[in-house]
Amino acid sequence: MKKVTNNDTPKIEVEYQKAKLWKRIVAFLIDAVAIFAVAVLFFSLSNLVYRVTPQYQNNMSIMNNLKIDSGLYVIENGQVVPLVDKIEQDKETSIVDKNLYLSQTIDDFYINKNFFPNDKYLKNYKERQENYKVNNENIFIKNGDKIEQKKDVNPEYFYTFYKAEINVNAIGCINLSVSYLNAQRSNFITYIVMFVICLFVSYGIFVLVLPLTVFKRGRQTISMKLMKISYVSVEGVNVTAGKFVGRFFFSFLTYIVLNFFAFFIPLIVSTTMMVLGKANQTLNEYVFNDYMVNTERQQVFLDYADYFTSKELNESTSLKNIEVETRK
Repeated sequence: MKKVTNNDTPKIEVEYQKAKLWKRIVAFLIDAVAIFAVAVLFFSLSNLVYRVTPQYQNNMSIMNNLKIDSGLYVIENGQVVPLVDKIEQDKETSIVDKNLYLSQTIDDFYINKNFFPNDKYLKNYKERQENYKVNNENIFIKNGDKIEQKKDVNPEYFYTFYKAEINVNAIGCINLSVSYLNAQRSNFITYIVMFVICLFVSYGIFVLVLPLTVFKRGRQTISMKLMKISYVSVEGVNVTAGKFVGRFFFSFLTYIVLNFFAFFIPLIVSTTMMVLGKANQTLNEYVFNDYMVNTERQQVFLDYADYFTSKELNESTSLKNIEVETRK
């Protein structure tokens, strides 16, 4: 691949070979894994900090108080734990008493106005009781407005039903409380924002900071350094810092933010361009008019001065070698 400058600048000629496709793919995968791993590490550390903030403490206090109010959770050694787990650990209470306690707890929960503005969920619960069968036989019977347990039925069957009702149906209804839902949403949104920030910081370190500082010749990431591939401008020299920063933000918005909302369409388009395009440029390379090249046996020149200095040095070295050969 030959790069030639325009007429307004000193002309240079540099020959580069296009980076092999497999090297580009491996480099991309290494960078992606490294960026995500560091982002997760940053997020874990950020989460530790967030957990001591007043916002998190207030949200958790609201959620825990509502869990206790539901009756589906109890406090065990200072921790809020599911009632079913507590009941399972109780080896002294009989199965019949456990059934009575769980049945009353479920009834009280479905009439709790903090969670249910009407009796819709209570009616659904009673329907599930009526329709529940073991060995193709109903184990509950309807007696007026009440649903009662059949006699001479193994109490384990009722215990299994009540546990499943709490774990599968009742617990999921706690977020019907507006206060609970708002507190939960507040934490969730904060986590999303935190992770995006951590992802951006990690992405910036690997894709912007290191290529601008440590591996600035060829604007290499760590994986590109390992694969011995580099970026060069259309003029055949190093991509300028300003252009590289613009390229960074374009790539972040396109490959991370936009991909999230556009079902990875930008990434698919960019990959297709890289594989099938004549110049093998990705979308951001095409927009900013730069190339990824093989630098296994050749370095990228930082600028025109670096090119001409290197050229003069090579010519001087060649002349000295000629003189040495002549003297021999």
